[in-house]
Amino acid sequence: MHSDVLSQRLKKEYDSIFASRKRIEKANVTNNVYIADKDLNLFYDGMFLKSVTLFESFVEEFFIGLLYDKYKLTTRKKIQKQIFKDRKLVLNYLLNGKPFLDLLPLYKLERNTKVFYKNDNPFSNIPPASKDILNHIFIIRNAIAHSSVSSDTKFKRFIEDNHNTLPINQRTPSKFLQSLRTANQTMFETYVIELNFLAQTMTRFS
Repeated sequence: MHSDVLSQRLKKEYDSIFASRKRIEKANVTNNVYIADKDLNLFYDGMFLKSVTLFESFVEEFFIGLLYDKYKLTTRKKIQKQIFKDRKLVLNYLLNGKPFLDLLPLYKLERNTKVFYKNDNPFSNIPPASKDILNHIFIIRNAIAHSSVSSDTKFKRFIEDNHNTLPINQRTPSKFLQSLRTANQTMFETYVIELNFLAQTMTRFS
């Protein structure tokens, strides 16, 4: 199976999320529908977590599938890697006694890539700018999912270092995601578009 199938599947999922977002935003500006601010915040939190989870699932499936040749790349490069007979064997090595796979955030992906792949490969070819954005995405993701002192502190530091002109009332994860990066694009859209780009970059590695 060609690896592009995975990135195309992910794009369809993201298109569906964007469609839901547009419906909610449209309803929010009409006179006949009232959506409380706290409900809109929960919606953005949920959409973002879903988007990141979809990307995590994509990476997991692609990483595992390449190791037992379920997916093929169009590149003529020789991808040097560990070769396994089937998915079960890959999982045994990857899990190594752990109850679940843990391929992200980025530093974990890089660590596992060095173990199972050599030289150029789809997971070592992420552009530096995209690495920064992916790290930012997981800072926001953890601030939403965990709400711990550590994750909150990292999120606040991220805002101070990268968005210090943001108004105080937009310095929560959900409000930040709703804030505008450009006149026509929210930060939420920016991040999901980047995740989609990363998936396509990986599956179209050449």
